[in-house]
Amino acid sequence: LEHPVARVFDLKGSSRNRFVKQAKQGEVQLDDNFLSYIQQSPLYLSEQTKRVLSVCIFNDTVFLTKVNVMDYSLLVGVDEDNSTLVVGIIDYIRQYTMDKQAETYYKIAMDRVAMKSTSDSPTVIPPPEYKKRFREAMARDFLAVPPKFTVAREQKEAPLTKLADLGVQSIDTLLKDKGGGVGKMKGLSVDEGMSHYARGV
Repeated sequence: LEHPVARVFDLKGSSRNRFVKQAKQGEVQLDDNFLSYIQQSPLYLSEQTKRVLSVCIFNDTVFLTKVNVMDYSLLVGVDEDNSTLVVGIIDYIRQYTMDKQAETYYKIAMDRVAMKSTSDSPTVIPPPEYKKRFREAMARDFLAVPPKFTVAREQKEAPLTKLADLGVQSIDTLLKDKGGGVGKMKGLSVDEGMSHYARGV
């Protein structure tokens, strides 16, 4: 990686069995570990960075849902020394096939038999539901702050108009496109682009 990351999180947007107890240095941690971390050290993004991240997640999840893929994650590397995040969607090859559908129904049935009261659905759910849960969690967990509250940058951030050169559509364009237009999955949503843009404070 271009940035030395101190912590790495694998986020699926679910809290069901998503906690690593006594995580070791350098070990990949999960959603509940991430929530504990941001309670102590919130990851604030500039408004532009939050917009870029949201567009990337929107584009990629539209595509993954169309090809019947779920169970993907957002891998988040935290470079604490430089106040930088390196992010990218991973594990995006698992389609919602018959065995995965059976897994979903089995876990739901077991919860009912055990009379288990939980607001968390199984990690594996149909792609449209997975997309919705994933987007909501990423929007909730990464906070944007106005520019006057962010630390001054050594270099000015690139204007949003440059995003088109990176294969990322604007949110306005995506909302107008009923087909859910998809930007390039590689580039901004993986590591190089976001390592350039995603700077918290």
